[in-house]
Amino acid sequence: MGELPGKPKKLVMDGNTFFYMADADPAYGKPKWAITALPHSGGIMHQMILQDLSTTGHRVKCNGAELSLLKTLAEREDSYPISWTNRASDTYTCTGKITFESASAANGSVELTVIPETDWTEFLG
Repeated sequence: MGELPGKPKKLVMDGNTFFYMADADPAYGKPKWAITALPHSGGIMHQMILQDLSTTGHRVKCNGAELSLLKTLAEREDSYPISWTNRASDTYTCTGKITFESASAANGSVELTVIPETDWTEFLG
């Protein structure tokens, strides 16, 4: 079985490129708004709630120097451009920050959460 076109390929943060691990599976594609139903005596009222557009599961390959760079990016107070591309060349971009979740010395990988401050913009391949 070949690669799925939606499998992630690379993550670019502030001009630095990182390649995804083969088993990386970032969660993405949530709509900006969630609609909830609030029942009341006169029927049902719909409420729109702005969702957190953070994406988890960004597992990237890295060596010692790249690990240091990722830690520096995670500690920055200002936002920077972030984009990730899948194997079908669909690219998702935003301006935001990352949270450093974990690192594995055994396979040279780091797991990140991307926290956008602007909406994700899609450029579909």
